[in-house]
Order: sequence, then structure tokens, then C-alpha cells
Amino acid sequence: MTVDKDHDVEGSTNNERSGDQTERIRQRALELYEARGGGAGHDIDDWLQAEAEIKATETGSQEDRA
Repeated sequence: MTVDKDHDVEGSTNNERSGDQTERIRQRALELYEARGGGAGHDIDDWLQAEAEIKATETGSQEDRA
């Protein structure tokens, strides 16, 4: 059996999943920015928090499928 590293079990390419994840992180980071009233200087904090939340959510949903 050969392993196709560019496609997952559901048929999505890794790049598609990566792009979708990045978009979800971007949207969540924007929500965090708007929730604290905007302002400069917290963009990295917003991104890192959003990234952690999205990855935790995805990890949880993967565990649910197992």
C-alpha cells in the first residue's frame, strides 16, 4: 500500500486543509481584535490566541472521530 502524503482520508489535500485552518485563525483573530475594541500592538497576541483555540478545537474533533 502506498501513502499519499498530499491527501488525507477524507480526500482533502493538505494544502486545502492548511488554507482553511489559516482562514479560521484569521477570522478568530479579527473577532478577538474587535472584541477588545481594536487598537494597535496586540496583533500577534490575537493571532496566537486564535491559533491555539482553532487547533484545540480541531484536535478535539479528531479525537471524537477516533
